[in-house]
Formats: sequence, structure tokens, C-alpha cells
Amino acid sequence: MLSLLRSQCRGVATRSVPSWSTRTYFTQKDASKKKYSSELAKYRNIGIIAHVDAGKTTTCERMLYYSGMIRRIGEVHKGDTVMDHLKMERERGITITAATITFPWQNHRINLVDTPGHVDFTVEVERSVRVMDGAVAIFDAVAGVQAQSITVWNQADRYQVPRIAFVNKMDREGATAEKTLKMMQARLNAVPLPLQIPVDVGPMFGAVVDLVDMKVITWEGDKGEQVEIHDILTYGGEQLMARAKAHRDQLLTTLVDLDEQLMQEYFEKDGDVSDTTLRAAVRRATVAMKAVPTMFGSSLKNKGVQQVMDSVIHYLPSPLDRDPPTAVDMRTNKTVSIAANTKDPLVALAFKVVHDKRRGLIVFSRVYAGVLKAGTTIFNAKKGGEKERVQKLLQVAADDMEEISELRAGDIGAILGLRDVSTGDTLIYEPSNDRALRPVLKGIVNPPPVFFCALEPDTEKDYNPLIEALEILQREDPSFLYHISEAQQILISGMGELHLEIIKDRLDNHFKVACTMGRMQVSYKGTISESIREDDIVESFDVQTSAGVKTYTAGVSISMEPLEPGTGNQIKFELEDSVVESMEKSVLDRVKQSITEGIESSFQRGLPLGFPVIDVGVTIHGIFYRSEAETPPMAFRNCVIRSILKLGDQAGAVILEPLMNLEISVDEKYLGSVLSDLSRQRRGTIKEVGMEKNTHIISALVPLKEMIGYSTQLRSFTHGNASFTMEYSHNGRVSANEVAKVLQEIRGY
Repeated sequence: MLSLLRSQCRGVATRSVPSWSTRTYFTQKDASKKKYSSELAKYRNIGIIAHVDAGKTTTCERMLYYSGMIRRIGEVHKGDTVMDHLKMERERGITITAATITFPWQNHRINLVDTPGHVDFTVEVERSVRVMDGAVAIFDAVAGVQAQSITVWNQADRYQVPRIAFVNKMDREGATAEKTLKMMQARLNAVPLPLQIPVDVGPMFGAVVDLVDMKVITWEGDKGEQVEIHDILTYGGEQLMARAKAHRDQLLTTLVDLDEQLMQEYFEKDGDVSDTTLRAAVRRATVAMKAVPTMFGSSLKNKGVQQVMDSVIHYLPSPLDRDPPTAVDMRTNKTVSIAANTKDPLVALAFKVVHDKRRGLIVFSRVYAGVLKAGTTIFNAKKGGEKERVQKLLQVAADDMEEISELRAGDIGAILGLRDVSTGDTLIYEPSNDRALRPVLKGIVNPPPVFFCALEPDTEKDYNPLIEALEILQREDPSFLYHISEAQQILISGMGELHLEIIKDRLDNHFKVACTMGRMQVSYKGTISESIREDDIVESFDVQTSAGVKTYTAGVSISMEPLEPGTGNQIKFELEDSVVESMEKSVLDRVKQSITEGIESSFQRGLPLGFPVIDVGVTIHGIFYRSEAETPPMAFRNCVIRSILKLGDQAGAVILEPLMNLEISVDEKYLGSVLSDLSRQRRGTIKEVGMEKNTHIISALVPLKEMIGYSTQLRSFTHGNASFTMEYSHNGRVSANEVAKVLQEIRGY
């Protein structure tokens, strides 16, 4: 750490050194020339992930200031931060969309993504984590590991993203280091590695002991830009030194169990491990996702952020340190690895799409291999090789974009000029020959929408602009969907009330479309509880032609079975060889496509109860037709639609409703009222009631339907002495005595 801080001087004059043993160093103050390293080993593609209000954007703002990217620190509560640049974000004081920016630090290039913490915008975290090589997880030192902390942590686990942790708000009354570390172990199943210990906590917080270099760090200057390094004995005496040694020994003990290389040196040198050796061991454990280096500070008070930035360089991986991402070669259907270098053909992932009134479609992309140049033609590998022209490439700094000539392997940037690209598409150059690789990278897991409401254009002339705007919004945000019902009603669905309110705000102010939004409703689903099979279901259809009425006949042997929750729907064909051999391949392919479309249409319409179907497997065992001329493929589509509706009646159709993990913080005076309300009025299941300081923490599982408007009601009967967070858990079966209420709510009778 000391050598890094020395390197930050960069010729800036130091102030006079006090008479006691203190050495002073300064942080980098001017990045106007933007000297980014072009060496891939010095790239860090990182994200900031955390629960809402943990201090993500505040921390990002300090990173930009200390790196020299900005001259003035913006504040969330003032609505003037760089990363929260949208009007809605500044008005509400929350991050809604993930913002990206590139800045230099210690001769490294850091591509940073600031992600939202609100559960309604979890897809923003999902697609951002997908392109990260590492992440900084921020925790509130008072609240510890909260509900959304767990969600974003699990998202990082899903994509195998190594993390470091920053325990923020150490200056707050009630802040503790130990509690957060224990919660990381218990709630996240993580192994925290405290590389620092705070000298004091709460309002007295102002220094930490660096356990790697065994020095005390303090921050001076108007914005904490002056980092001072102190001798432990001189700063805090024997007591602080004894405390530091005990914590360093514990750090070494934990690491020795995780790292064989350190274990060997530790025993050879009788525990005398150098800071260089220790730092290397921490890096190995971090990259291997065996442990999480943890720092402490207060971003709002400008304390500790520089050490987080140093730790990003020290411990988080470069693109070369990660296992190469895998892709499916669409030519051979085999899995291939995509090496991070500039010599191989281009492979890039479009991880975010945004509509800009002035620039048009902006496609945020991570380049995994090769070089993407402005003015070239690329192919959308996921959509069958559709050609797209790259007009411009942009280096992104939140809402400020600088035109550049190329994006290289490891870079994150934006593309202008593309027309038909969606989140999760893979972009490549034209294959040089028929045998060249056509890779499609793993896409992005989209969470299921849980709320929906009706949307009405104010006038007839607003209808087409409204549909066009909804198409764009759906392309931008995979967690937002719209569809037009059989009654020609426009229905929109999303992750929560706030999510749909933001959609409405964009329709009003960005797209200038006049429309009215109906009341929020829960998005119910349907599934089956029993397996069923029917052979030789035959359906006939009369079609009016110019020669008169013509009758087409098609038949199938079909089975349905319930699948494990979260599996999704599955369609399989297990046709006998005689059927396959009797039809031309092209005709059979069209028949299979028509059957698949029919099944998917049936799932969307719903089984007899009328709710979109999830977690059901359908297998086609046989097909019946008179002749290819007399039974066109479309006849099979209609046949399976009727077949599935019939089988749904017999397969025990059930209704599923979204269940939410709820966490409530409440004063003891109102604990009984809150618990009673949850269990008696909201069909909630209480999982745990804990205690932190003088506040009770309630964990419960509650149907989303019962949470509509809960914020206002909770505030009312606790007189503002309670707060809550919730996140989607899973779809659960609606109880028998609630089914009639749900059907009446939806149908109106």
C-alpha cells in the first residue's frame, strides 16, 4: 500500500511533515490527458453493487474526483452527481439505470459500472454484472447485509464475478465492523478478509490500520484527497499495535487455509510474511472467489475511497485473469472458448440498449475478442447473421460521450448506427468462409415481471406512437413487457410499482406520448399439477377458399407434465423413425415450427384459468396427417392449441402468484402491530425476528398482492418508525380459498 501511495505523488509538492513520525502522500489530481493503459493486464472492468442507499453513487463520485476525471464532487442529495444523470434519478435520489464511465488509476484503465440498488431495476444489475470482471460490493455499516445485498451478491455468483467489499458509513451512529463481517458470513456464505481495522467507529471514525503494510491511514484536505500514512506506535501506541497484530495474525490464519502457496512460505518463515507475499495471496484468493477482501470507510465524509481504488488494482482480475467466456458456435452447435486478445476475430456482447432522442439507438457493448472499428459492417450472430453498419463508436462517461475510432478486447463502449440489436445479442464480423466460427455468447437472465397494468392512449392518434414507444422500451429493458390482449387492450408489465411509474414517466417526457395508466395488478401465472398423455388427438378445420370450403385434418400424440419451479417451459419432439422418414425434412421442420408456435401461443393464452403458463413440459410423440398437400403445417398449429386447452382441463391447472422476501426494520413499540398485520391481513409467513441495536428486524415471505400500497400503510400505523425492503422470491401456489378471489379480481365477476 505504501508504494502505491508514493506513486500517487506524481510530482505534487507535499506539505510540511509534522514533527512526529508521519509521512504524507497525495492522490492523483489531474486526469485531463486521460492516460489509459492499452495493456490488457492493466484493464479492470468492474461494477459497484449494493442494496439501495448503501452509497454506490456517492462512492463512484469520489472515485472520479480522486482520479482527476471531475473537478467538483456531486452529491446524491443535491441531485448533481455525474453517474445519476437522468432527471428522474436526480429528482428521486436513486439510481435507475446503470451508468458506465472509464477513468485512469495507478496507470490502469478502469471501466466502471454504477448499478441501481432498487429491486425494481434488478435487470440493470443483471446485464451489468454479465460483463464485469470484478465488483465492489458496498455495505451499510449500520444496516449490514440487507435484502437487495443478497440479490446482487447472488447475481455476481451466477456469473462467477470476484468481489471486494467496502463497508461504508463507518462514521454513522451505530456503525460496527464486526456485525457486517458476521452477516457476510451468515447471509452471503462469504469469507471476508478484513485488510483494515477501523481505529474508531461512529462519529469518531477517521482512521484505519492497514493490516498488509501495518500502517495507519488518515485522510486530510477539504475532500479527503490528502492520504497520510502513520506509524502505528506513534499514532496509537502499544494498545493499537497489539490490536493490529492480533487482526493481522487472524488474516494470515484465514489465508493460510485458503492458499497453499502462502501456507508453505508461512511455515518456512515462521509466520514472518512480507506485505508483497501477503498481497499476492489475497489476490489469488480473490480471483479464485475463495475470499472477499474488505475495507472500511465513509464515502460521504471522503474517507477510504482511495484504498478501495487501490484494492481494485491489487486484487480484482483483469480480463486475462478470468476464465475465457464460452459461446455456442451456431455452425456446429459446439461450445467454444473466446480468448481475450486483439488478434482473434471480433466477438462482442450487446449488454444494454438505450434510445436517445438525438443519437438514436445506443448499444452498450463489451468487446471480448478482436477489435471493433468505426465504419465497419458487423453481423448479429444471435439473429442469424443480420448485417449492421457501425456508424460511430463512443467512449462513455455517464451521459457524456466521446467519439473514438475503435474498441479493443477488454473495452466497454457504445455503438451508434445499429437498427435491430437487443440486450444479449452477440456481434461479430462477417465470417471469412463457411467453416469460420459463428459464436453466440451466453445471454442475460431476465427476471419475470410481477406487476402489470392497462395503458390507454388519450386519443386515437396517440395509439401508433404509443406502440412504437413501447417497442423501444421493451427492447431497452428485458424486464419490461407489453402485449395487446384479445380485447385489444394494451397491457404493460414490469418488476414493481416504481418500475412501471418510471416507464410512464418516459412515455410522458421522453417520447411525448399522451396516455393514461390503470391501477397496478399482480401478474399471476398458471401451471399444472398432474402429468397427462393423449394419443391420436385429431382436429379438423374448415377453411374458406376461392373454390369453396376446404377441410384440413391434423392430429398429434401429446403429453404434458409439471416441471420443477423455475425450470421454464420445455417442448420436445420424440417422433418415431417411420414418421420422420415419411416426410421431407423441410416439410417436417415446418410442421415442428408450427407445432412449437401453437404450444407457445397456448402457454401465453393460458390454460382454462387464463393465466400465462410456466414450468410445464410438452412432448410430441407422434403426428397424423393425410398428405402433405391436404395437411399444411399451419393445421398442426391449430391442432395443438385445441389439444393443450383440452388437456389443461384434466391436468390439474393451478394459479401461481409472486411471493416476495420482505425485511422490515421496526421499533419495539410497533413490533406486535407489524407482526399481526403481516400474518392476519397479508397472508405472510414470518421466517425470523431478529434484533440489531434497538431495532427489530422481521424477515417474512408475503404474497405480492398484499404489498400493494404497503409503504403508505406501514408508515401510517408505525408513525414513520418502520421501513422495509422486498425482493422477488418465487411463484407460489394460490391457496384454495383465495382462487375465487383472484378469478373475480381478474374477470370482474
